[in-house]
Amino acid sequence: MAIETKNNLMSNVEQKLNIDRAALENKAEQLLEKAVEKKKVGMFRGIQTRVMIAMLVTAVLSVGIVMGMAIQKTKASLTERVMEDMLTMVKAYGINMETVYYTKGNQMPEAEGLESMFGHVKLSGMDSSYVYVVSKDGTMLMHPTASKVGQPVENEVVSDVVRQLQSGVVPDAKVVEYDFKGTDKLAAYYVLRSGDGMLVLTADKEEAFGAVNQFVVQCLITGVFILALVVLGGVLISRSIARPIKMLTTVVDQNAGFDFTENRISRLLSKGKGETAVMSSSLETMRGNLVG
Repeated sequence: MAIETKNNLMSNVEQKLNIDRAALENKAEQLLEKAVEKKKVGMFRGIQTRVMIAMLVTAVLSVGIVMGMAIQKTKASLTERVMEDMLTMVKAYGINMETVYYTKGNQMPEAEGLESMFGHVKLSGMDSSYVYVVSKDGTMLMHPTASKVGQPVENEVVSDVVRQLQSGVVPDAKVVEYDFKGTDKLAAYYVLRSGDGMLVLTADKEEAFGAVNQFVVQCLITGVFILALVVLGGVLISRSIARPIKMLTTVVDQNAGFDFTENRISRLLSKGKGETAVMSSSLETMRGNLVG
């Protein structure tokens, strides 16, 4: 009787243990599946991507503002210098023409004489530049294109100066911009004090401001180079920030999967001095407590 009771008791205990064990295994599998279920990081939600975007936006704004101010200021300075050079040059040759004018008894030199005096005159490095001479009635006295000599001036700006001369006004030397048959041009003119004629120095605006445009291109190239360096720096910095976090994630996943074996990555991260080292040390402590 005692033996039968003992056997029944052992059978009941064994049955009970098997039931509890099956329930425990089922519960453990559910927890494990839930623990190892990894959540994916969004494309623009990762730390690495955010750091790169922040650095790129900051660099673009900074470089854009600095370059914009530098280009604007330098462009204005170079433009002013080009116009001053043209004005200085036309005044020098205008005074020379005026000296010849008074030497000849208040008479303008002939076309040949004007050609020998000004036919070679050009602005340095500007092939489109040349000098021509106009009488007070708007007739071309000298021009690099021989067929225009003796013809009325076609430049509206110079024509306006001619109208001022005919009304008795002698304008001061000046640099103006105008459009001639679809081409933007610059012209510096010097009017004789007597009003009997004027010397005009002209050049294509695009060529005259070539140094300005070249400077703008150089600024743009420099800006692109700076942005490339910033992007490279952003990649390196963001990687240095994101890499330890990714390594720490593997340790967290290991613990979430109830794998409490010692992890070399966790041990290496714990030796650092940053935030990830503190987090790794806490995980190591948690793992040790769970194992204990």
